[in-house]
Amino acid sequence: MALSEYHQKDTSGLVYAATVQARGLLEALENKETNISLDMPKDLQGSEVVRTDLWDKIGTMKSHANFSCGQRQLAEAEVYLVWTGHEKIESGWTHAESYARSAENLIYEAQVNINNCAHAQPEQRNTEKFSLSGDAMFVFGGTG
Repeated sequence: MALSEYHQKDTSGLVYAATVQARGLLEALENKETNISLDMPKDLQGSEVVRTDLWDKIGTMKSHANFSCGQRQLAEAEVYLVWTGHEKIESGWTHAESYARSAENLIYEAQVNINNCAHAQPEQRNTEKFSLSGDAMFVFGGTG
């Protein structure tokens, strides 16, 4: 989002705000921090909060036991929702609507992944143990 808006010479402050947010996340990951917040700021400079129903749905999904199975899609959906709010300010809802649809699709994909993860059965392996004597003799490359 920030890169796209940078190339469009956005002056709303969104590029800077998104870059600061990304830098903070990257530093936390590089420092192997374990208490990284999963909450995306909804009101980044240059954007406005839109589609609170989708933000609420994401919040509910984050508390699911199998959230990690849909985490990537939900993170992308949050970015698209911020982008939706930005585009609404810049060009109106007609232009912003496609970004909201992208967020809806990502939330749907995340829900499917979370549901599939919840229903996945661990693979059952049948194993048999064989004990061989250390003095067993094997013939290699011979005829008998």
